[in-house]
Amino acid sequence: MKRFFKIFGISLGVIILLCVIVAITALYVVFTPSRVTPIVDGLAGKYLTCDHKIESVEFTLFSTFPQLGLRANGVSLINTTAGAPSDTVAHVNGITGLLDVKKLINERHLQIHSLIIEGGQAMIYTDSAGIRNFLVFRSDTTSADTSSSWPLTSIALERVAFDGTRLRYIDERNGLNADITKVNLDLAGTMSGDSVVQGSLNLSTQSASVAMGEKQYLAQQPLSISIPAFRANIDSLAIDMTNAAIEASHIAFGINGSAAMPHDTISINADVASANAIAIDSLLAFVERNMPGLLPKLDIHGDIDAKAHIQGEYYEGHMPLITAHTTLNNGKGSYKDIPYELNDVDADLDIVLNLNDSTQSRVLINSLSASTLKSSARINGSIDELLGNMLIDINGTVNIHLPDVAHYLPKNMALSGTAQGPLALRTRLSDITAPRLDRIKATAQMALEDFDVKYDDITAAAKAADIALRLPSGNARAPFAHMEVSSQDLKAKQGGKTDIAAQGIDIKADVNDLTAKTLKNIIADAEYSFQDLKARYDNINLTLAKPAGKAFVNYNTATEKAIPAVNASLRCQDLAMTMDTISANLKAPDITINLTGQQQRKDLIKADVKYAGNAVALTMGSQIHTEMAQLHFEGAV
Repeated sequence: MKRFFKIFGISLGVIILLCVIVAITALYVVFTPSRVTPIVDGLAGKYLTCDHKIESVEFTLFSTFPQLGLRANGVSLINTTAGAPSDTVAHVNGITGLLDVKKLINERHLQIHSLIIEGGQAMIYTDSAGIRNFLVFRSDTTSADTSSSWPLTSIALERVAFDGTRLRYIDERNGLNADITKVNLDLAGTMSGDSVVQGSLNLSTQSASVAMGEKQYLAQQPLSISIPAFRANIDSLAIDMTNAAIEASHIAFGINGSAAMPHDTISINADVASANAIAIDSLLAFVERNMPGLLPKLDIHGDIDAKAHIQGEYYEGHMPLITAHTTLNNGKGSYKDIPYELNDVDADLDIVLNLNDSTQSRVLINSLSASTLKSSARINGSIDELLGNMLIDINGTVNIHLPDVAHYLPKNMALSGTAQGPLALRTRLSDITAPRLDRIKATAQMALEDFDVKYDDITAAAKAADIALRLPSGNARAPFAHMEVSSQDLKAKQGGKTDIAAQGIDIKADVNDLTAKTLKNIIADAEYSFQDLKARYDNINLTLAKPAGKAFVNYNTATEKAIPAVNASLRCQDLAMTMDTISANLKAPDITINLTGQQQRKDLIKADVKYAGNAVALTMGSQIHTEMAQLHFEGAV
């Protein structure tokens, strides 16, 4: 019995094999290229409105097994359109259509459900009037002649594939120019009506270039696109995409949304998200390489994640609006006009990018932290006019290593120490890069440690101090900055003639711009109080207990020997003064002094003095000693 079934199975297999061989032989004998080519050529003429050429047509089985295929070799579509670079709309090395064998045998209908296009190129063109060279298919074929022995009654395409094809697209109406080489595409789906296609798409290219007007958006970049689900309208050139993925130069994004090009514009409404962390230097290099000059000259490194919504119309000179949420981690970077490199940059940003109007783009800084040299900052706020002269409005806390700000100081000024505290800043980018500090609006509350400043022959130092700063000061006489300084200990000197040591300091002062490159005057308008103050000028020594008062100083730095103009008042508990062999002790003095240089000799003092006080003791050498219970006088020198 087993032997019978074995022999029967072998015999049946042989019979089936013989039938297949006979069928294949019949297929290749009956449907030779010389017989099939005229049939397909005739059918093509009924479906096409343009001239065409087909070198040969043949049935395939071995290369498309187990499906039956119909292969056309050397296919060209020719449609002369004024202005087009070529009369040939498309030329391909070969097109293989996979057939519905059941309908071919039972119903004698050729129904193609899959096309594979090998090599060749397509030249798709739209002129300035909107005339398209690729509208070459008849919109209605219901009246087509079916007298052929093999009528092609339908094309139920489920799949279209390109293998190494080049696609060129020129749209003079919208200024769009695209050139895509070695396209590998797999399109699967169904077509309803004459124009609606639903399905999925996978595309990869060796090189893609896209330009709009004079702007280049892709320049010979490898590109891959995957769209798991889409719905497209061929007539209106519209597409809806779900979970699409695009990768160019190893930068990958996911897309959900729609795009259409019905008339003179490309309309976009889509959500875009980075597929994974993107190296920002690669992204900026990609933008600069493909769209030179679009962004400021930034050198930034780090990883970003981004989610964006793109909505609006896209045509020459106009871009859609982009709103995005972006995070940056472990970044570092620099800007060409700022002499600092930022490190350890972490940011959480909301961005509005309007490429049509540089004044309408902005960044909302939810959080931003960074360091440079030995300084660091943590800020939030906003930057308006992002693509122009940025308007920066930020708040935050800073930890400043004072030598790091040397770039913004006169060359003969040096700072050391640290300052930390809250900061608010509102300024234009150009005022920082110039720099024009007199145009900056800022407030700060800084705690200084180990503070030391040197300016020409002037030095000052404090172990610790608290400084409040406001720019501008609001004082017309000294408009640059308002400062409030409190410290337990401060020492200062000028050259070898002047020394000051103070304790329990509280100073409020308005000053002019001491950082100006051509500093002509040092101007200060101040109120002050000290617990104790010791001062020396040449051979004059002063010791004051609890002094307080006001002072306005205007020092002409352009004239080396000029006497500073001083208008000051002083009240204190006690004042002791010595000069050579002269000494004076004053109780509760109240002094007003107006000090200037003489009109003819700026290096000689001219002074107006008012004095009122209690007990006065005056000693000159060992011979003269005078004491007074009270003293009031006014005088001039």
